Amino acid sequence: MQKISARFGILSAAFFLFILPASAQLKVKDVDTAYYNKVIATGKKLSMKQDALLGAKAAALPQNFTDTLKKYDWYELDNYSFADKEYRGRFTEEDASNSRQYDFFRYDADGTINTMYLFHTIKQGEYSFYTTTFDKNTAEKLVGVENIRGAAYMVSSAYGEKEWQKIISYKDQVMIKELTRYGKPGETPVKFRIAYMAMTRDDK
Repeated sequence: MQKISARFGILSAAFFLFILPASAQLKVKDVDTAYYNKVIATGKKLSMKQDALLGAKAAALPQNFTDTLKKYDWYELDNYSFADKEYRGRFTEEDASNSRQYDFFRYDADGTINTMYLFHTIKQGEYSFYTTTFDKNTAEKLVGVENIRGAAYMVSSAYGEKEWQKIISYKDQVMIKELTRYGKPGETPVKFRIAYMAMTRDDK
């Protein structure tokens, strides 16, 4: 069975490189242009340069951070692959294609982790949410946030296995996490450092 952390890490980085075909996604709803424009403008405003992303220091999280995770949608903002020594800014890189896809996670009240996408086709004028989380019964679940040896970890569970993702900090609407190959506390080497921006959930 593929390790959970590989799905969050390696595939997360792969989403920067291509747009999933519609057949692999389930359409959730259409969104209005005002929401889309707000996401894009916020992403460009909050985007971190490589040095800022890699230089971010660990900081204490707000209390009850599990509730904070469930309150917002978490868009991938910037990503650095240590293996490839490559930085990518999701909202600042040039894209001449007809389609735009912005990846985010949504954590439901019951802990379900939804892998979602804000999708825009320019010629067709479509603005929509899509997901690849098809079944809540088998979906990965958010267990909570744990403090282990002075570091904060987001804990998730799927198919009887747990994964720990280190949360470096959360400040000014931006959360920074580090992902490892097997998702174990204190594991090295780190494979990815990813910044996410918190956006008010649009799930009405």
